[in-house]
Amino acid sequence: MYQLYTLQLNFTPGSDVREYYPHEQYQDDITFACCLELGARGIYCTQSSANRITFENSRDYTYACLYLSSNSEYTVEQTSLNCH
Repeated sequence: MYQLYTLQLNFTPGSDVREYYPHEQYQDDITFACCLELGARGIYCTQSSANRITFENSRDYTYACLYLSSNSEYTVEQTSLNCH
């Protein structure tokens, strides 16, 4: 069995989002930036939705969770998926 690890970024209501900037687009941009930051640190990940990042191994997943948890714009929720 193959397991995928997923982090969901839950954005804080009332964060500084401009009126003309769609909320989902804002989340997508921030999540993409997180993927770029992790990639620069040698952590392979993919963005599976506007606010989800997926990892193939627990080492990268754990490091990313710790690294991303320090941001005040969102909280990090840990989930995992079992694939056959």
